Amino acid sequence: MSGPEETRDEAPQGVVPPEIELRDESSSLTASPPKAQEAVGEGAHQRITAPPGALLGGRVSATVSRLLATGVLLLASIAGLFAFLSPFFPGQDPQRSPAAAVSAHSDDAPLIFLVALGLCLLVIITNLETRRMDSRLVAVLGLLVGLNASLRLITGPAGMSAVFFLPILAGFVLGADFGFLLGALSLLVSAVLTSGIGPWLPFQMFAAGWTGMIAGWIPQFPKRPRLELTLLALWGAAAGWLYGVVMNLWFWPFLMPPGGADEGIHWVAGSSWLEGVQAYLAFYLVTSLWWDTGRAVGNLVLILAIGAPILRLLRRFRGRFGFWVESTDRPDAG
Repeated sequence: MSGPEETRDEAPQGVVPPEIELRDESSSLTASPPKAQEAVGEGAHQRITAPPGALLGGRVSATVSRLLATGVLLLASIAGLFAFLSPFFPGQDPQRSPAAAVSAHSDDAPLIFLVALGLCLLVIITNLETRRMDSRLVAVLGLLVGLNASLRLITGPAGMSAVFFLPILAGFVLGADFGFLLGALSLLVSAVLTSGIGPWLPFQMFAAGWTGMIAGWIPQFPKRPRLELTLLALWGAAAGWLYGVVMNLWFWPFLMPPGGADEGIHWVAGSSWLEGVQAYLAFYLVTSLWWDTGRAVGNLVLILAIGAPILRLLRRFRGRFGFWVESTDRPDAG
């Protein structure tokens, strides 16, 4: 006769195993599983410390989930850089035109748009599968995308726009993935609202996505809110200029000087990288600096003026509904 079946210490579905510790973000106390479940039910922000795969159905550990999310963002960034820089590659001779500011990349822009949109969907799917995002966070993303897209309708002097400060603040609080998605999708939805769809759109999506993504890399100092706000305001100002610097590249190598005479501010196929950089800097200073300064000042003023309450609101949401998983990687006993 066979012996009794071996019992396994497996927790029922939906029950937190006893070896998992749940810690409230604002407290150093460790709750027992029943109390911890009550805390989760009340919506407290929980840090869940568990052996690899304990909460994810054996799918991935927290370290692997972070690597996957970072890898997808890296893939999106590489694709965006390739789209911007491909006209400068050796052997390329862009068809130059005086109307390049509206007609550049007319042949490959649809493909670049599909790549940009597909990568945004891939970021969402990866974060859902690795439990870095859930349905509530996706709903908040959709809400903020709609709100931020409508803010683009509010314009100020020069290039001042309210469309960048929300991706910066949300990326800072909710992570680089969220910031990238909010920036990229906001530009997409706002283009639909304003009939601004054109070959420039996928490039705007990449550039705005990078604005929110980099904000997610800024270190946080919750006990020093003024320092945080200052860092975010400085990045907002820098992003105002950098967005313009990057966006000009989508059409600059296609631009033909008036009358066909080179004025030293246009790209010439076969030029060295140094000559190209010098020509582009001259072009930027003459055509775009003053406009981008308006955007930089607008970001700075908006973040300093209303950034603090928005940061508190975003953190309150994160504290009420968010959780993240950390792997303990404890060695087996014995």
